[in-house]
Amino acid sequence: MPAPDTDNIVVLFKGGRLPSWHQLMRLEAFQLMTPKNDWHRAWVIELPTLEAAEAWVEGEESLPHGMHAKRIIYFARKWSPAYFASWIKRD
Repeated sequence: MPAPDTDNIVVLFKGGRLPSWHQLMRLEAFQLMTPKNDWHRAWVIELPTLEAAEAWVEGEESLPHGMHAKRIIYFARKWSPAYFASWIKRD
């Protein structure tokens, strides 16, 4: 069984505002095909460490509108990227 990546942290952010952070490694936004009342986009935000991810979340929650914005945030780790890369045949 492959082991999870223990370095980078991926933040799964359900919200409607574009996130920003100086240590950002990756940012992807997904528009829902069938938007819900309280959300219409999901963001995948990759940061180099858990501490950077926690600092990003703290910054998002402390903004002037942070206490009024509706969002759900999950932390995740990549699960064996080298293992899954072998599943894709690139030309």
